Amino acid sequence: MSQAETKLRYCVLLVLTDGVLNPTNLNETQQLLSSVSGLPLSVVIIGIGMADFNAMQTLEEAGEVAGATAHSNVTFAPFRPHQHDPQSLSRAALKKLPDQIVHHFVQNNIFPDSHRRKPSIADSIVSELTIE
Repeated sequence: MSQAETKLRYCVLLVLTDGVLNPTNLNETQQLLSSVSGLPLSVVIIGIGMADFNAMQTLEEAGEVAGATAHSNVTFAPFRPHQHDPQSLSRAALKKLPDQIVHHFVQNNIFPDSHRRKPSIADSIVSELTIE
């Protein structure tokens, strides 16, 4: 695998949790998530069960105010409101993923290789046009 192909990789970590974080774990988790905010990684946390998941919302919000160099790579979605609608759960869990991916690649000046793209019919028409 070439270095260019490695640069184009992006990972999604899915965390299923049925518990809440105590203040010590919350701070450690916030620090950990902040430290990976520049990596090609999104963290999707699904809260399952009857627990109070307000701390998980805090994790998601903490990434949003982390600063201009970092980006929020965390999304939290509680399962219960979506338990009878899997598509709704998918939308809630993945709603930020496209923006997170684009943000990572733009922030790191990683763009698709135009020379690897197959030419389209529009490309051939435009290349035949000359403006004098």
